[in-house]
Formats: sequence, structure tokens, C-alpha cells
Amino acid sequence: MGQWRRLDNRWAVSARSDPALRPAYGVFYVGWGSWLRGKAIALGDTTQTARFHSDTAALAAEFDRSGPFLDAYPGQAWPVDSVVASATLRLHDRLFPPRYQATLHAGQKRRVRGSTRPPACSLTRSARSSRAHGAPRSR
Repeated sequence: MGQWRRLDNRWAVSARSDPALRPAYGVFYVGWGSWLRGKAIALGDTTQTARFHSDTAALAAEFDRSGPFLDAYPGQAWPVDSVVASATLRLHDRLFPPRYQATLHAGQKRRVRGSTRPPACSLTRSARSSRAHGAPRSR
């Protein structure tokens, strides 16, 4: 078990170092990092403000371009990571003048219409790949 965990961790670190993902380094890295930065700002730490603004702008731009499920790793997307990124945009709009309401509203409309439903499994296909790496096959 420990060997698999080490291999998994090495893969995650190497995937994270891919700035070609959009947003750069993937929605897992940018979404969760921005969520933590936003919470630090809410507690009074203004040193994170510039990075928070740039990361939330990158997240919003990618949601507008790609839809509600962004890549966490090359060719792989987990809906939970995109949910955290969406929550980060809402947090931004609570901490600062609202800027991302249209992006969030458009994403909700796409999900309600069913135009972008994730498969039943937790690992979803990326629009840029034919099948997510490691995802179970449909039966």
C-alpha cells in the first residue's frame, strides 16, 4: 500500500507542475489554494489579496471558456474540485465588490439544462481527452 501511495504522490506532484493546464496547474491546485487564500483574507491577512484576485480571475475565465467541470490534472476532472473553485468565486464576491455573478449563473444554467453532466463515476472526462485516465469504463 505504501508503494502505491508514494507513486500516487509522485504523479500528483508531477501533474501539478504542468503550467499548460487551464487554469495553470489545474483547478484542484488553484481552486483549493484560492479558497484558503480567501479565508485568510477574511481573517485579515491582506498579503494574499493580489494572488487571490489573479487566481479567481483565471478560474472565472476558464469556467466561461470550458464549462462547469475543469481539469484537475491533464485530461482528468473531479466535480468536487470545480465546486470548490465555484465557492471561491462566491467567496470573492462576498469579500470584494461582486464580479463573478454572471460566470456562476451561466454555470448553473448549463448544469440545469443538462448540457454538461458528469458521468456516474467521480472521475469525469475532460473535453480535451477521449477517456479519463484510470476511470472505470461504462457498463
